[in-house]
Parts: sequence; structure tokens; C-alpha cells
Amino acid sequence: MDHTLAWVVRKYKQARKEEFEKSNSRVMEGFKSILLVLDSALNKGADMDKILPSYEEVMKQQSNEEKPSIFIEKQWWIQSN
Repeated sequence: MDHTLAWVVRKYKQARKEEFEKSNSRVMEGFKSILLVLDSALNKGADMDKILPSYEEVMKQQSNEEKPSIFIEKQWWIQSN
């Protein structure tokens, strides 16, 4: 076995987190779709920009958020002498 138990546990937790985020994203997309249909039917689409913001607004918001580093900062290789 090439990997330590801690590495396997970390990868397992990462995979579960990614699956949760995907599931959460799908639920939010469905919810927003329902809101858009209801808004267009009952409110004549007055609040569509609040439900589904434009691409520019989303990119502006993402650029303002602090992005976590994708690099592991600890030593991950085994040093052999």
C-alpha cells in the first residue's frame, strides 16, 4: 500500500465533501428553477435578477471572496536516507 491511513481518510472526507457540494448545487438549481417559474407567473418576472444574478455580478462576487489555496502546505513525501 503506497498511501498512509491519514491520506486515505483525508481523500475519503474530500470525496464526501465534493459529493455533498454537488448534491447541494443540484437542489439549489431546482429550487431556483421553481422560483423563476413562480416569479414569471405571479410577479411578471420583476425579481428575476435577484433569483438568478447576471454573469458579471457572479464573477465580481467571486473575485471579492478569498480563494483557498489548492496546494498542500505540509510535507507530503517520505524522506528516506
